[in-house]
Amino acid sequence: MKMVQHNLMQEKISELLPVLMEKYNVPGMAIAIMEDGENWVKTLGFANKNTGKKVEGNTVFQVGSLSKIVTAWGILKLVEQGKIQLDQPVMNYISRWQFPRSKYSLNEVTIRRILSHTAGLSVSGYLGVHPNKKLKTLKESLSGFLGINRLKIKHEPGKNANYSGGGYTILQLLIEEVTGKTFHSFMEDEIFHPLGMRSSTFIWDQSLIGRAAVGYGRGNSKPLSNYRFIEQAAAGLRTTIFDLALFLKAHHDTAKQRIGPNVITSDSLLLMQKRIDRVIPYGLGYQIVTIPKANKVLLHGGINRGWRSRFILLPKMNTGLVVLTNSNSGEYLIREIIRVWLESKVGKLSDFNRKALNLGEVESKIIHKLLGF
Repeated sequence: MKMVQHNLMQEKISELLPVLMEKYNVPGMAIAIMEDGENWVKTLGFANKNTGKKVEGNTVFQVGSLSKIVTAWGILKLVEQGKIQLDQPVMNYISRWQFPRSKYSLNEVTIRRILSHTAGLSVSGYLGVHPNKKLKTLKESLSGFLGINRLKIKHEPGKNANYSGGGYTILQLLIEEVTGKTFHSFMEDEIFHPLGMRSSTFIWDQSLIGRAAVGYGRGNSKPLSNYRFIEQAAAGLRTTIFDLALFLKAHHDTAKQRIGPNVITSDSLLLMQKRIDRVIPYGLGYQIVTIPKANKVLLHGGINRGWRSRFILLPKMNTGLVVLTNSNSGEYLIREIIRVWLESKVGKLSDFNRKALNLGEVESKIIHKLLGF
């Protein structure tokens, strides 16, 4: 019975996606749904409109802040290896850069708080660098340009959630100093390769050109530049829907202790998926929203110029979904498809939960008809 329900939803989503792509002028997309450890993947549209190249399972997308989830796995890996401790000040492990002076104590800026966006740090996100321009060093990024966009302690640590991509950039520096490796090499060795994610990388490699999608502005406009990031941990991941389907499945497998010490343990995963407290909607790397029936929803969005993506997981139900698009307008498609998928699992969402999950209304009559609303 459950398999029939899964297949029916996949059929409805297959009908719905072309409607949403046309509605929002999204050139290309890819989606993966995990049900009880089994993945379903579908791709549609164009990776490159000019050449007519179609999106395929191994098409490489930028996924923006989805980078933070896998970075959090890397940090927990170091914790398991005994190389760092979550409640130690991050500066205990860093020598190549220093925070500017602050009225707040550096000892309160712990690794756990950075992972959960509760360390009070500045710099919410990054725009990336045009491919014709030279990338800054990690130290230069953290220091900002003439002090502008410099990472600093802006709010009292531990008090509230203040989303900080800059916090994840300092975690990138921590990984490099603790391991003696480049960040991307550590992540490939410890996370990507053990999970079989062979097409995932934090650096732009010329070998990716043949498989890389092109990002587009809102309204399916002209192609945008291939912006690059020195701030890899916060925004630099390039990956495929096949690889992210494996990452989805790893959440199921790790919970069942099938992967265990090869990546991170089930205990680490459960720790990451626990809210910091009742009012702060973050765990370690994940945004966490509590809703009826599902108990909790783990999610993260990804936004780079020309790219929109979303990761969502229902641990209690052993199901999850990832959507990738190569367009700014993909955000609207993502909101609609996630809402209809999620409501098929937990029933109609309240206005409060839709807002917490950043989901819009389902407006199209044809969508209501396809989904039986």
